Parts: sequence; structure tokens; C-alpha cells
Amino acid sequence: MKIRFLILTTFLFRMVVYAQEGPKTYTLRQCIDYALVNNTSIKNATIDEYIAKSKVQEYKGTGLPQVTGSAALQQADPLRRIFGVGNGEYSFFANRVIPEGYIYSVPNVFQLSNTADASVTISQLLFSSSFFVGLKAANTYKELATRNKENSQIQTIEAVTKAYYMVLINTERKNIFDINISRVDSLLKQTKVLNKSGFAELLDVNRIEVTYNNLLTEKANFENLVLLSSILLKYQMNMPAGEEIGLSGKISELTIDSALSNSGKVDYTNRVEHKLLNTQLKLEKLNYKNNSLGFLPTLAFNANVGTFSQNTKLSFPTDRFAKYATYTLALNVPIFSGFSRLRRVQQSRLSVEKAENNLKQFEKTVDLQTSSSEISYKNSIQSLNSQKRNMELAKEVARVTRIKYTSGVGSNIEVINAESSLKESQINYYNALYDALVQKVDYDKSQGNLK
Repeated sequence: MKIRFLILTTFLFRMVVYAQEGPKTYTLRQCIDYALVNNTSIKNATIDEYIAKSKVQEYKGTGLPQVTGSAALQQADPLRRIFGVGNGEYSFFANRVIPEGYIYSVPNVFQLSNTADASVTISQLLFSSSFFVGLKAANTYKELATRNKENSQIQTIEAVTKAYYMVLINTERKNIFDINISRVDSLLKQTKVLNKSGFAELLDVNRIEVTYNNLLTEKANFENLVLLSSILLKYQMNMPAGEEIGLSGKISELTIDSALSNSGKVDYTNRVEHKLLNTQLKLEKLNYKNNSLGFLPTLAFNANVGTFSQNTKLSFPTDRFAKYATYTLALNVPIFSGFSRLRRVQQSRLSVEKAENNLKQFEKTVDLQTSSSEISYKNSIQSLNSQKRNMELAKEVARVTRIKYTSGVGSNIEVINAESSLKESQINYYNALYDALVQKVDYDKSQGNLK
């Protein structure tokens, strides 16, 4: 009973501590680090990298000496008979004269019915152009797996960064809703007091109340949007859906530099896609080289060493074993393959040309992406500055309008219009801010700076 009470107390204490601490908060760097460890595509790319390394070692092993051992017991009952053809003379085996041309058979007196054999075979490849080219191809294949993993990491970084910014933007917009609701609620209470005192009409109260109710409805809808953006971030991080997450960053902490680094300059080798295409080109060239060298001979050495015995019983005798050994130096020279090798060479050469075209086309695509993302980012900065100025002006207009209304020199329609304009300017500002952040991510990606 004491043990159960202790366990229950410990559990309740942990629940209270967790409730006080709340969900764990993450910075952008921590979100990315979490995703790089837990993202499924990166996990699979890492597995593929290990598989590629294992394949390299496997292929290297084919060039090492291959040793196999074997042992066998064989029983032949009855033994195969020995056949012969007569020549009209006396046959010692048949113990009689065999007519010329007559085929006869006699029992096998040269072999016992039970055979025991144990041997070891050693083979070593001495020269093969395909092996050495294949060894380079295996290492290049490993490099390709590494590039694929890097590409998965960059895609994950891009997705997590954009989702992180979306959560921050939506959270800030939710806070703006709370401020607007509080301000309109205060105005509504003041108007109700003025209405009771006879200084404002009931129509004024109703108009402001409509604005207030609309803000409450929009806030409820937007809270669901905040939840959805948080779910999207956890999905990109591959975090369990039931786990709560908090962000330690704030919109005010984000800095957007209008000056772009490396503006107008493009280094194709910074892009992981360029590295992937270049690696694929290397594989195609190695395949072309392998097919081109297919006419070269192969040289291999084989040795077979064993021991052999026959017995009247099916068993391995402890003695009466005879050793044997064979050594082979095999040279295989391809002479004619029906022009199939020539066609393979032609196809692999065309594959190299195709890979080179893909690489050149990608470089042109990078030029376009860099110019496009740079222009889009500059436009987003201009739009952001403009929307920020509009929001500041709308705040001032709303403030002055409220003062005029409470002083009796303004109408509530002006107040409602000013609040509506302020809300719209705030929405436009945060949309422009998110667009600028996303465009900056796209520009960094086009420059190959998402590492």
C-alpha cells in the first residue's frame, strides 16, 4: 500500500510540475535540429547512405580471394557398369571372345561403391577492367547517397523555417486581435454609458457592437488557424501530433536585411542539386568507360586442393586418403558478341551527353531562380515598408478618431471605419512580413545557403 501511494504521489507531482512548466519551447535552430534528427525522409536518406557504404565494401570484397570448402559422401549401389566394343579377340574383362563391333558391358571393378571427398577451392581475380571501373562507380554511388541526404536536409530546413515563421506571424496576429477587441470593447462600454446619458444614440451602440461581435468571430476562426499552423510545424519536424510545442522566438526579434549578400553572383557548386547532377554525370561516364573497355580480357587464378578416398562403407575413413590438387590460370578474351557491346557503348555515350545537357540546363535554371528570388525579395521589402507605414498611419487615425468621438465632435461611423482600416492594415502588414521572410528563405536557397 505504501509503495502504491508513493508511486501515485510521484506521478501527481510530475503532472503538477509539467502543468506549471508548460510545453517545451523551441527556437528556430532547435526546431531545425529536431527535424534533422526525426524527419522520415532524412532517416531514410541516412539508411540509403549506410546501404551505399555497405555496397562499396561488398563490391571490394569481390576482388579479394574467394575461398570455399566442401565435403561429400557418395554411395553408388550398384556402380555404373563399364561398356566396351568387341574387336573379335579375347577380352580379359568379359573373360571371353567378343565379336567385332559387338557392344558389351562388365561390372566396374576399378571403383568402390562409397566415395569420400573433401576439398578447398581458392579463386582470385587478377585483372578485370570492369572490376576497377565498378569500384570507382561504387564510391560514386556512395557519394550520390550522401548528396541525396544533403538534399533531404535542405528541403527539411526550408519547410521547417517557413512553418516556424507562419506560427510566429499567426501568433502575433492573434495578439493583435486581442488588442483590437479590448479597444473596441472599451469603446462599446463608453458608448453605452453615453447612450444612457443621452449623448449617443442606440444606433451608435449597435454599430460598435456589430464590429465587436465580428472581431470575436474572426478571433475564434483565427485561433483555429494558429492551431493549424502549429500542427503543420510539428508535421514538418515529425513531432508527435499529441505533443505540445511552444516557440521562444518573437516577431520583434526577427531582422530583415534589405541588402542581399552575393547579389547578382551565382556559384552553381553551392547548390546541392548541382552536386547531384554532377555525381550522376560521373556515374554515366564510368558506365561509358566500362562498356568501352569491355573488349579487354580478364585473368583469374583458381586452385582446388583436396583429399579423396573410396570405401566399402559409407563413412570417412581415418586413413587411405589420397591428395589431389589442380591449378588453373584462366584468360578469357571476348571475340564477338553480336555487336551488342558496340550498341551498349553507343547508348552509354548518349547517356553521358544527356547528363551533360541536364547539368547545363540546371545552371540556366539557377540563373533564373536567383534573379527571380532577388527581385521578389526586393519587392517584398518595399511592400513591407509600405504596409508598415500604412499600419502606423491607420493607428494614428484610429486614435484621433476615438478621441474626437468621445469628445463629441466625431461620429461613430468614423470610428468604425477607422477600426476597420486599422485591422485591414495590420493584416496587410503581417502578410507582407511573412512574404518577405519566405522570399528571403527562397533567395538563400537559390544561393545554396540553406546548410
